[in-house]
Amino acid sequence: MPSPFPRYEENVPKDHCRVRCCNDEGEDLYGQKAAFPYAHNTIKSQGVVKRKPIFSYDRDHTYSLLEPVFKDLGNGADHERLSERTQRMLCKLLDRCDLEAVDYHNCQGYVDELLAFCSEITRECTGRSLGQWG
Repeated sequence: MPSPFPRYEENVPKDHCRVRCCNDEGEDLYGQKAAFPYAHNTIKSQGVVKRKPIFSYDRDHTYSLLEPVFKDLGNGADHERLSERTQRMLCKLLDRCDLEAVDYHNCQGYVDELLAFCSEITRECTGRSLGQWG
């Protein structure tokens, strides 16, 4: 079951997490019918796998999600004005939530970074920051 805060286990590095231990067929035990018939074998690692970035996996898709945000604002607002550097930084910032398992009880710094970055994205795409939009 998902946890609202990061849970770290002994002998599991913080850049790893524990998942269901199964074979290539998704079976916990050989011969047992699997709910998901195909999986990545995690038996050798005993269910411990390296955390992976989610948003950077398909950066173009993540970036395309900004289109409806700026589509109808007018005055030249366009998500395509966002620089390549800012697109990469956006994915990297969003990925931190998964890669570092951000604790929602102690995440004010991360949320502040997200808000400041949203203001920067808005400035690049519209010419005005969130504060200037009011």
